[in-house]
Amino acid sequence: MGGRWAKIIAESKKASLKFVIDKDLRRAKKIAKLYGGFASDDYKRALGPDIDAVVVVVPHAYLYPLARRALSAKKH
Repeated sequence: MGGRWAKIIAESKKASLKFVIDKDLRRAKKIAKLYGGFASDDYKRALGPDIDAVVVVVPHAYLYPLARRALSAKKH
């Protein structure tokens, strides 16, 4: 799921891929190697002041808590 969005962002002229975050760090590294960005297994890395927006790609059961944290950190 997230690999598709990483590709879209990496190919965009209006955005840049900074992080690929997955609870499976090996999977995050694989996607980051393909499309750029830093791999991490800690979502808080994407909530720093140097990040403007995040794309939350998770199963629905996890979407609300992660999206709420991103919005609380003033991410688009």
